[in-house]
Amino acid sequence: MSVAQADIELRVEKMELDGLQIQNLYCQLPKDQPMAALQIGAAISKGKSNWDLCMPEGGAANITWIWLAKEQRVEVPAISNENAHTCVKNAAARIEHPMTARCSAVILMGNREEAEKAARTLDY
Repeated sequence: MSVAQADIELRVEKMELDGLQIQNLYCQLPKDQPMAALQIGAAISKGKSNWDLCMPEGGAANITWIWLAKEQRVEVPAISNENAHTCVKNAAARIEHPMTARCSAVILMGNREEAEKAARTLDY
């Protein structure tokens, strides 16, 4: 006998870890993981210096990840500065995924004030 297990949905409107602002974090997880938001946020924020290098003047990007056992897929469906697309995608791909999950989040990079303005203009 097998029991079907439903995905768990995780939503966090805003969080800041190690100075990195993360907005609209949404994840689907295969099981309940009580510390998932903190683990995922910590994994993303470890790359703060990489994120900031992509748009030092300030910007934002909506990023989606699919993290599987030994595989990761990354997309950047919305970004405030298209010239930074490759840099942002590479920074996102460097994240060591903490668990199996499908996630999306808006990451604010560089100059805080300009990044907040940019995040408000993203169409995602």
